[in-house]
Amino acid sequence: MKKLSIAIASALISSMLFANVSFAADLKMKVNNTSVQFVYGTPFIDSGSSLLPLRDLLVALGVKNDDEHIRWNGNTQSVTIVKDSKSVILSVGSKQIYLNGKLNANLEVPAQNVNGRVFLPARAVAEALGYFVDFDSDTYTILVQNVPFGGGVKADDFNNGSTAASSSIETITSALKQYTDGVSLSAESAKVLEQNEQAFFSPDRSKLSLDKIAKAAVPVNIAKSPSSYAGDIVNITFMEIDSMREIQMGNDQTFTGAVGHTGGKHSQMTEKLEDRTYFQVFFLGKNGLTKGDSATVNGVVVGETTIELTNALGVKSTAPMYVIVAGNMISTSEDYDIRVEQSKGGKIDWSALDKETQERIERLLLVTLNKDGLLINDRTYTYGLEITKAQIQDYEYAPTSKTELPSGSLTIPLNSFKDSTGKPMTAQSGSFFVKITTNHGEFNKFVDFE
Repeated sequence: MKKLSIAIASALISSMLFANVSFAADLKMKVNNTSVQFVYGTPFIDSGSSLLPLRDLLVALGVKNDDEHIRWNGNTQSVTIVKDSKSVILSVGSKQIYLNGKLNANLEVPAQNVNGRVFLPARAVAEALGYFVDFDSDTYTILVQNVPFGGGVKADDFNNGSTAASSSIETITSALKQYTDGVSLSAESAKVLEQNEQAFFSPDRSKLSLDKIAKAAVPVNIAKSPSSYAGDIVNITFMEIDSMREIQMGNDQTFTGAVGHTGGKHSQMTEKLEDRTYFQVFFLGKNGLTKGDSATVNGVVVGETTIELTNALGVKSTAPMYVIVAGNMISTSEDYDIRVEQSKGGKIDWSALDKETQERIERLLLVTLNKDGLLINDRTYTYGLEITKAQIQDYEYAPTSKTELPSGSLTIPLNSFKDSTGKPMTAQSGSFFVKITTNHGEFNKFVDFE
């Protein structure tokens, strides 16, 4: 990558041009309670906005002090700031600031070149890089930190060196701000998290703490209207993990960030994966998932961002990616094991069943799911099993009369399965958790919609 010099060669700008400028030698700044020393110039206030010397500000915000991470373009009078997965661009005299190629905010006061030195608007740059900013008017100090000031953490506490921890919801809010392109919790999604805070964030929550209230969601439907799911807790199965990272926040809480996908078919013509839905997942705490694992996720869809993709030919493109705050995130195999154990507990005594019956139930659950319905096969024809209930995700079917498999198979139409509101199930692609209860026991299985 070509390195750009930080040297600035421009005409001197008279201070007469800045009618509302106040040079303030006593203007100070603290980042995570550490005072910032200004060596590249004196900060000043213009029309209520604090402008700080470029390198002093960026180094204090954790940007590496080299030409790869602070790139100055003298021709366009613009600076590109690179930190972690973020790229921030702003130009002298321009009121637009860009984050990862998208307009992030319109500034009240733009970056300025004063006597050959560039000064940047402190709040706008810090917030674009994921920080929270406050101003102590009594001490004339810009306060910057990587967790919110609300929820028990006050600007005064921070100024005095307080390490009070923010709430779990605030940790997730901070994580969203730092690791997405502007996604934040809507009032609707925040309410869901508050109402189910223990199930989402408690350190000792069960691995399926949201299982009974999470609704089955088809990824392609989420992609059509992510905002319509803001007030729901959804269940997504068979999400393949593309990347996984544990991140320690400033309040000593850890969250796991993951990128994953569902679906996807490889096109030899375009060298692209088509019909694939991408997700970015934020999970408070740690889990044992790694790249390539298949996962079950219960959570709230809080917004939409993008992901950059590169195909086998090296061609780059972008695709939508949907952001989820998850309460549960475990491997699909572990999810299956837990459900089987739950099925055994009190509902079926597998040790009391003879081997033939166990094998018959296993064969029975090799079901097919398509637009015609749920097809249950009993290939031995030697014992008529009775179906007492069937469930596809949160859609249930309970026969009103005795239902056996006298001919070895049974098809239950999709519209016979109803959710808690009485709404029938409709044809939809994806993988679904199926539970069938018989007069000889119950068994669980994941089935792909064909």
